[in-house]
Amino acid sequence: MVSVASEPGVTDPSVTEGSDMGWVINCDCGTAVRGQTDDEIVENAQDHAKSKHSLTVTREQALALAERE
Repeated sequence: MVSVASEPGVTDPSVTEGSDMGWVINCDCGTAVRGQTDDEIVENAQDHAKSKHSLTVTREQALALAERE
């Protein structure tokens, strides 16, 4: 099952997806932010942090939070 999210790289945590993505960050708000590459997970994490939490996340912070799927 594939989720439809309003943000690229962000999925509904209640939906189970295949693990073809490379990285995931499980935000404290319950949102799973995903990306296939380092650059993609960083961009998606920064977009999520800014749009949903009004926060700025550095590349290093995003990569420190990212886990392999």
